[in-house]
Amino acid sequence: MKILSNYIFKHLAHGLITVTLVLAGVAWLTQFLRLFGLVLERGLSLWSFISLTVLLLPQIITIVIPIAVFAVVLFIYHKFVMDKELLVMQAGGASRGQLARPALWLGGILFIYLLFSSHILEPWANQQFKNKQFSFRNDLASLVIKEDSFNTLIPNLTIYVEKTNNNILYNLILHDNRVPERTYTVFAKKGEFVQTQKGLSVALAQGSLQENKNGEIIYGDFKNFTVDLGILEEKKERRVKPKELFSTTLLRPSENIDQRTHNEYMAEFHRRNLVAFWPILSICLALIGLFLGSITGRSKGNNILVTSIAFVGLEALLLTSINLLKKNIALAGAIYGMHILFLIAGLAFLWSTRGKKK
Repeated sequence: MKILSNYIFKHLAHGLITVTLVLAGVAWLTQFLRLFGLVLERGLSLWSFISLTVLLLPQIITIVIPIAVFAVVLFIYHKFVMDKELLVMQAGGASRGQLARPALWLGGILFIYLLFSSHILEPWANQQFKNKQFSFRNDLASLVIKEDSFNTLIPNLTIYVEKTNNNILYNLILHDNRVPERTYTVFAKKGEFVQTQKGLSVALAQGSLQENKNGEIIYGDFKNFTVDLGILEEKKERRVKPKELFSTTLLRPSENIDQRTHNEYMAEFHRRNLVAFWPILSICLALIGLFLGSITGRSKGNNILVTSIAFVGLEALLLTSINLLKKNIALAGAIYGMHILFLIAGLAFLWSTRGKKK
């Protein structure tokens, strides 16, 4: 039986990897297109944008895994039925539970992965994504500086920038005429907006300076040069959402949070535990739909259709339970119980020996 289990598991694993990559790729592409406005509006480099959207993959994979594993189990076992392989396996003494075991092994692996992903990988990725997105959207250089044109930041101070990228200015010219008796023009290869105690400044690097001091022209080169703009940048802060916090923080939040926020934290913690059950529940449903009725393949088309409809209903029920949990944390015990009850019922059917083999 070990050889048969390895044979089935190999087909399931290969199919799951392929389908997950395809579904995750499609979902990632939709997010890529949705966020592409950051490239157009903020002038991000393509690499910076890709590194931003890649951080969405852990969350996307968590969403597509239950769908992918259901489709793969349904397809692979149906293929075994149509090729009479499953019939031969049963004729050789394999029970329903033994035939289901490789799929359940796969479900166990996915259970462990989703626990790791939802408690560790996703919070880290969400935190990095939100920080990068906030930084890109509120990047001062991209907001106030137009590339390849002269920009007047404040009266009597003009700056030309050839290119901006992530708050870095490249190949710039700065002319400061705020003090008529002492005007200067700066040429620099690179610059950056920095916040100092006096306010916002431009830190320049690798350039030259031409100063007109009471009619006397002075030239010089510099490695580093700072121009004080004399304006204060408004500090913007963003609210950290529960999805960005690690589970240890959700369970032990700071003492100054209100009850509503605490409930949001607990709902997110429970969600991370519950989503780990979904692949196993999907596998059980797919196997139940296949093992009901004749194993010879007759009427399997109707079984697959009904099972697919049941899967949509199951997903809707599970998602609804998560949304109810967010609204009423007191339902946590009942929702855990529902997940465990579905799991026990599915495993009990798969290991049941009642009924005739057909």
